[in-house]
Amino acid sequence: VKLRDFVYGPALEPAIDKFEGHFTPRQKEICRKVGEQYVELIERVSPSYTFLHGDYRQDNFIYLRGGDEAVTMDWQISGKGRAAFDVTYFVCQSLQSDLRRRIEKDLVRKYVERLNDSGVSGYDFETAWNDYRVLTLFCLIYPITVCGSLDLANERGRALAECMLDRNLGVIDDLGCDEFLG
Repeated sequence: VKLRDFVYGPALEPAIDKFEGHFTPRQKEICRKVGEQYVELIERVSPSYTFLHGDYRQDNFIYLRGGDEAVTMDWQISGKGRAAFDVTYFVCQSLQSDLRRRIEKDLVRKYVERLNDSGVSGYDFETAWNDYRVLTLFCLIYPITVCGSLDLANERGRALAECMLDRNLGVIDDLGCDEFLG
């Protein structure tokens, strides 16, 4: 409720106004419905919990010289949360859309396999995929908040906000995630 009332809600209309060209009329309606149904959305996600980073995105990785191995930083909002949140947030906002379309199901499947290999049971791919689709709506909190509060003179911030917003809205469109909204 606090996220909806004090973060998402106040940022929504300013985000739509400032980034008008990044929303279709349908996407504006989806974003408004997400605001109205924010609490109900999280209740549609399975009650499976894990430890979460909370801001798991490319900007919070440092890659070791000469390799693909990364160190994750910025753990200030980590804690217990819905199992698929970090993977959803990473995939729907950090990956280029064409790459995401090719690998998102495999990434969610691999995530579930890793959980199972680590002793987590009772969380299967179908549940995780449903959670992923619902959480793409929930993850709008990040780009909407950034877009609604951004100083438009900050060029790097604007580029990041546009990227996050376009990618997140793209997933919602591609996967028909608005079916979870009443």
